[in-house]
Amino acid sequence: MKKLLFFLLLLALVPIGRAQEDNGRIIVGFVEGHGAGGYRLNDTSGFSRLTVMINDVGGIVREVTLGEPISEEIDVLILHGPKTALSEGEIARIWIYLQRGGDLLVLNDSPPNQGLPGRSGLNELLWEDYGIRWRDDIIAEAWWSEDTLATVSSRSFRNQPQRKAALTAEPLPDNPLTDALLQYNLPVYYWHGRSLQLRQPAFRGDPVPMLQTIGTPYGETTPRGLPELNLGPDTLGVMTLGAYVQDRRTGARIVVIGDSDMFKNGYGLEYVSGNEVLPLFPGNDLLARQLVNWLLTGETQELAIDNRYVQSPIDGFEAGWERLNTVVDDTTQDGIDRLVVARSDRRFYFLLEAPALDEASSFLMTYTSGDSEFSVVYEIGGGTVEVIEGTQRTSVETPQYAIGEIFEASLPLQILPRQFTITEICLVTDEAYCAETNITSIVASGMEMRGKHVMAGLPLVRVLSTNGDVLQAIPQADAPNVLNVNFGEFLSVLETSEDGTWLHVGVDGQTGWIPASDVQPQSGTSEEVEEADGGQ
Repeated sequence: MKKLLFFLLLLALVPIGRAQEDNGRIIVGFVEGHGAGGYRLNDTSGFSRLTVMINDVGGIVREVTLGEPISEEIDVLILHGPKTALSEGEIARIWIYLQRGGDLLVLNDSPPNQGLPGRSGLNELLWEDYGIRWRDDIIAEAWWSEDTLATVSSRSFRNQPQRKAALTAEPLPDNPLTDALLQYNLPVYYWHGRSLQLRQPAFRGDPVPMLQTIGTPYGETTPRGLPELNLGPDTLGVMTLGAYVQDRRTGARIVVIGDSDMFKNGYGLEYVSGNEVLPLFPGNDLLARQLVNWLLTGETQELAIDNRYVQSPIDGFEAGWERLNTVVDDTTQDGIDRLVVARSDRRFYFLLEAPALDEASSFLMTYTSGDSEFSVVYEIGGGTVEVIEGTQRTSVETPQYAIGEIFEASLPLQILPRQFTITEICLVTDEAYCAETNITSIVASGMEMRGKHVMAGLPLVRVLSTNGDVLQAIPQADAPNVLNVNFGEFLSVLETSEDGTWLHVGVDGQTGWIPASDVQPQSGTSEEVEEADGGQ
């Protein structure tokens, strides 16, 4: 610490103010070393998509080595997923950089094998001057096992379900960074997670929370062995995952994020399979772009959001529908004044206007797939939604509907087959008021492109998990992973295990095993699907 104090004495000689731009362009420095991920355009498993976003707003990316003073050309410094501690000299150079007005983005990770330690000198200095620091914990879940915790620590957590972080309503100063995400109800996802502690007031600037946990996770402070909530050491309640602060004196902007995977290729900055335009996690993509804009220019931008990503509250009112991807908007007959059908990347939406809404007992949608006919029934007042095929009834796990000025309902896309036709939508009172429709195959769009070829002439199944899934070498839960597959992807069925619980499947020339409960059988064969897609 004495060496660190010596370096900080040099601050008196440091001029205050932002560095000059290189021909009008902002220079962004990625810190090399300490096990940080790659950031160059050819580093496909690192942070290259973050680099592309920086280039898109006119920024120039350069390498920064903390073994020497940080060049005055650097306007924004990014410490991205470091795995080893910084030396006192390196910390002092970052601190000198901050005091002259440079901006800083820290993408930290969780202990014990990742990220900067809680006792890091940088953490202590951020706490003393800016009231923000990271804790030595992992944001854990009550359902985690010892194996789950081990995968987090070894960074093999990608195949585990991602978790949602809630956006706080507090915008950045004069820059509504989170407004668009709040407006469009776009979640931000995280994988590992390390909590932050904030304190106000602080000496140089008051920190503002930006991302917070939802649900019932806790901060596990002893991340070895079986995870267990320990009252006292472990953190309870809502935890902060991301925060920012601005220096009152120099104007330096500092952002700290408790999971680097939020903005990493293959995690938060991943694209829909087979499509390099549509982000798989649009909330992460938008937040990353707004952070880049704010750090490089001090402002945010009006960013277009593909309406396939937009969600709408189910509250019995039409507000929010104008942003959805509308498929049908029609005036109908037989007791229904208007029918609207829309969709996002996760759900189908239905809107009905009818004079008999107050008397409705159920809402019914009928669709066909192949030779089979299905009905989706919303029992109003009963709180249940079921899919019926013949005598078989299947409950929908996430029913959503409401009656107010309109009847409004939605369905999760994963319960629907790839190819289908909606033939009728009805509102049922003492009698049924129905509107005939002919909405065909609208699930089979770019949002569910599989990006891989199935094997011709074989039965098909479709991946149901919205988090994707993994093919394994043998029909066993702890077997080695063979291949990641995405939600909505189609797989050719080669054989079934003796007990019927596993399927041996193939895609794109590779084979593996997947639990039968994780997929949905499809009508037709893989050869027919290839023909329907034009062989793409």
